[in-house]
Amino acid sequence: MKLEGAVAIITGSSSGVGAATARKLARRGARVVVNCTRRVAEGNAVVADCKAAGADAILTTGQMIVCDSGAGLGPMGSSTPPRRGNR
Repeated sequence: MKLEGAVAIITGSSSGVGAATARKLARRGARVVVNCTRRVAEGNAVVADCKAAGADAILTTGQMIVCDSGAGLGPMGSSTPPRRGNR
């Protein structure tokens, strides 16, 4: 799957699964935001790897608050959650 034009924000991405995810998304064409709270040097290394893969990438540090504007909304923005199963 190609991800050109997509922006991926990966928290905890200076090591482990987060770092691997950032690198993979970068290889697939996403613009990557690497976020970490403590391991800044490792985060910079992940950013460098993403850039080497041809992606735009930046490092942010500290806690992030993420708001999903579609959270809890059903079809077409209604406040009724989508139906599941046979009801």
